[in-house]
Amino acid sequence: MSNQFSGKTAVISGGAGGIGLALASEFGLLGMNIVIGDIDQKQLTVAEQHLRALDINVLACPLDVTQNQQWLDLVASTEARFGDIHMLINNAGVGGIPGSINET
Repeated sequence: MSNQFSGKTAVISGGAGGIGLALASEFGLLGMNIVIGDIDQKQLTVAEQHLRALDINVLACPLDVTQNQQWLDLVASTEARFGDIHMLINNAGVGGIPGSINET
């Protein structure tokens, strides 16, 4: 059975921790090239080292998802390193203020 993920490229926003890093690890172990973007540069470096230790092809890019230019930079870096983007996981976000959905 062939691996449909091997050699493909996934971009994951909020990829430096939590669900984003877990997805990066799992898809990377399936042979995907992984691009993680995150606003937390310190955690981004830690996550990149973690993925490299798992022998995953990874590119870590600073990313504030509210800044269009940072998205453009991430895409340009991704295409230069890995070629086409096959999967985008928009995982970035914060919990916000606790309360009802109408108030937040």
